Amino acid sequence: MKQIKAVAIFSFAFLLVAILFEILLSGGGILTPLKKIYPDKGERYYPNKMYSSIFISEGFGLAKTNSSGWFGKDFSDTGKNDISIAVLGNSFVVSRQVFYRDNFLSVAENDLNKQLTNKQASFFNFGLEGINIKELLYLKNEVVAENNPDYMIILLRDGNFSKTEKNYAPFCEYQNGQFIVDSSFKQKSFVKNYHKFHLLAESSVLFMSYRTKNHFPRAGEIIFDKFYFGKKKAAHSDENEGAVVDTLSAVDKAIVSELSKDKRVIFMLDASPDKADQLKLLLANSPVIDLKIPLQQMKEKGLDPNYWPIPEEKGHWTIPAHKMIGEEISQKMFVVLNQ
Repeated sequence: MKQIKAVAIFSFAFLLVAILFEILLSGGGILTPLKKIYPDKGERYYPNKMYSSIFISEGFGLAKTNSSGWFGKDFSDTGKNDISIAVLGNSFVVSRQVFYRDNFLSVAENDLNKQLTNKQASFFNFGLEGINIKELLYLKNEVVAENNPDYMIILLRDGNFSKTEKNYAPFCEYQNGQFIVDSSFKQKSFVKNYHKFHLLAESSVLFMSYRTKNHFPRAGEIIFDKFYFGKKKAAHSDENEGAVVDTLSAVDKAIVSELSKDKRVIFMLDASPDKADQLKLLLANSPVIDLKIPLQQMKEKGLDPNYWPIPEEKGHWTIPAHKMIGEEISQKMFVVLNQ
């Protein structure tokens, strides 16, 4: 009887600690699941969630998603004196490696509004980590249908053009000369099981356990940091793990051409020279911000836009890079607005 009582007390105490730990992790944004799988839109961020992003090989950011599940402020456009600018792209747009006040959207907004008179420009973040070009077209159409911004800036990087489609999300497929929406992710067994056990999937404690399991191979490096003598794993500058193609496929070209038909779209390129040249040919009639030029200027000054000095590793854009990119965007947008 005493053993049963002891087990019952232990089980109750363990459950209580787990609940309190769950509240601490999720309420404080310390370590929370980043995305959920919506029935129609697939993988998206949780709305109204605080995220504390600590990157072993990069920076640290603290940001909250808005009511629509995007980082930063809710979309708004109150009148003709407001200029709404939606920014779409992958993790480089999300910019969780820095505080939101330091990312390129905030810099561009502040810098552009200093140049404008009688108008107010607002930049809205529609970045989604791991997004590929097919999903990007779907997202662009969704943003237009739901928000109808005055302008859109679409970031195209090498990682957007991947051979693998690993995301649980709808995307635009090109068949017989036209685009159709492929929502086959809904039929995948993982997605069906996710919706059956979504309460467990949303648990911060289980998410922490999952992350811990994934980081076991790097335990020595994480714990001992600079005193670790093993082989460090190289940082990724793009979260998309698919094999990046060397040249644009026929579908890639069709999607880029489709995106360029909307005259509100300004393209921002951070791609390899060969791919950037291909993209520029497709975007001959669209405004283009080629980041390779200012990023190269940073390197010439001894500043690597992807190098984080404290962990001494490369990754996403650093704070100085965000500042430079934001200023570059504000200059381009000022020209576009005054044409």
